[in-house]
Amino acid sequence: MPPRGYFTTGSLSAFIFLGIIRGSFSVALYFAVHSYKSPSLVFLLRTPGAIGLYAVFMVFLSRRDSEIKEMFYDNCRAVRSYWKFAVMGFVQLAAPYILFTYALRVLNPTTAGVYMAAAPWFSILLERLPFVRVSSPVSAGKVGAIVVGLVGIILVSVSGIALASNSDGLCHNCELKNGSMSMDNTTSFELYNKCCTPFTMAEKTFSLLALISGSLMWSISSVFWRSNRGSIHYVSGGIGNNLFGGLFALMLWTILQQNEDLEEIQWNNASAVISIIFLTVVSGWLAAIIVDYMYREVGALVTNRVLCLVPLVAWFEDWMFVREFKLMPIYWCIPVEVVGVVFMFVGLTISNLEPENLSSALRRPLLTSDERETPDSTQFYNNIRDIEDGMFSDEEVKNTSYIQSCSTNSSENPFPPLVEVPRQDHLT
Repeated sequence: MPPRGYFTTGSLSAFIFLGIIRGSFSVALYFAVHSYKSPSLVFLLRTPGAIGLYAVFMVFLSRRDSEIKEMFYDNCRAVRSYWKFAVMGFVQLAAPYILFTYALRVLNPTTAGVYMAAAPWFSILLERLPFVRVSSPVSAGKVGAIVVGLVGIILVSVSGIALASNSDGLCHNCELKNGSMSMDNTTSFELYNKCCTPFTMAEKTFSLLALISGSLMWSISSVFWRSNRGSIHYVSGGIGNNLFGGLFALMLWTILQQNEDLEEIQWNNASAVISIIFLTVVSGWLAAIIVDYMYREVGALVTNRVLCLVPLVAWFEDWMFVREFKLMPIYWCIPVEVVGVVFMFVGLTISNLEPENLSSALRRPLLTSDERETPDSTQFYNNIRDIEDGMFSDEEVKNTSYIQSCSTNSSENPFPPLVEVPRQDHLT
């Protein structure tokens, strides 16, 4: 085991891969919603697979460890667990997923990425509310980092709204003409074309509010789960939360589907199918295993710094896969967006390094001395421990205090996703 704060070759690779997964989240949602049209339908399509993966993993863990098997039984028998699953299924899964997906119908993945990475800062605000216990004061360095990040969010938001204003808007197939082609006038034909309606100011405003609300929902779920998790195993919670979240999304889709044109759905779109697979398997299940491995290798504090990569990865993949490096109609948006992403990256970096001595943290070598002498690229695959109490899924593994509390005292109530670690809880 290397000293905490130092990377091994495997953990450094895992850190980069996890950053790519996190940054790709908004891009995957973008492709999914532009093919399946309905935000609630996108969530419904990934939910059965997520439940299935957790169920298979529950069986796997139960066969390996009788204590974990007994914990699963206790979680399922306890009636009080189900209201927690219901709350978390809404505030931690269904609501933020649907809100972010709704916003991505109008805005670009870069804009969604910066709001996704800003979720820990919303938790700091929530902890300062009168009815929430504050664990530690916010330092001047942390406040400065948040201000820098806020400037970046504003710049990226302005650029995102400007690009949405100059885009084609919402497009659909529209009928141009009906007629007959055959000699006997029995064969009719229809001509269709793409009809696009520019986004209204209300649509752009609601999309921006949806991103803010989705990020806030993740923070609310973190505060709630810290106080109410109890002894619920993360696999049990993964099944319960996804089940209730899917029920909420199903009710919403049932209510709204009568106003949606199902013929517009592109069921066989390759990019959308790949996005759903990514959201189900990679972002939801594999990411949890990677975070658990990294926590054991380098500690919770270092693992949480993966959030710094989210805006950069989202911006790069947005240009590569969505915009395809095409010139934008308004040129001033590009430098504004780049500056905003840089400000966000700087704010996240300072915020995550602030608990340590910033200068010493930046000078610290990435790899331990042993790793620099003899790198071992197979260590990632050989050191994944049996998971006993750790993370939930894609949306829950971004927070450090959740993982930190699991390791220090399994009876404590850890945070789920994207929550700031109090100063006194940091690993040294």
